[in-house]
Amino acid sequence: MKDPIPNNKPLRAKAFGERFRAACDDSPHCPAKHQGRYSWIIERFKEKRGETISPETCRKWHEGEAQARRDKVVTLAKILDADPIWLETGHKSTESAENARYATQESPNSVSITIRPNKIVVIQNLPDDLSATEARRIARMVQAYVVEP
Repeated sequence: MKDPIPNNKPLRAKAFGERFRAACDDSPHCPAKHQGRYSWIIERFKEKRGETISPETCRKWHEGEAQARRDKVVTLAKILDADPIWLETGHKSTESAENARYATQESPNSVSITIRPNKIVVIQNLPDDLSATEARRIARMVQAYVVEP
């Protein structure tokens, strides 16, 4: 019998938890962990999305036991004033109209996304082994974050 396909969700969740904690620590408004952090996040989340997350969900994200879905990551990033691409994937994104000149000069480890005719987002320093599917997922995440309702 073959070994089952390895599940990388626990590793992804652990890395997400580390980034989520770092974003919380770096946010000037987010309280310290044992001084109301989860309650503050839950309240801000409800204000931004009109949805309630449970304290257990918040704890699992914070401790790296689960990774938030993309739409929730975008909301968390807005609450914490963090880069949503970095929060979900660990990769930084850069945004500027000046980056438009790089739109046709993509390298294998970067991707350009046109948000509006005069606004292009360039995501750089992607891993060399990133698949096209993963790159499209990152592109969709950027679009979800930048194009606000």
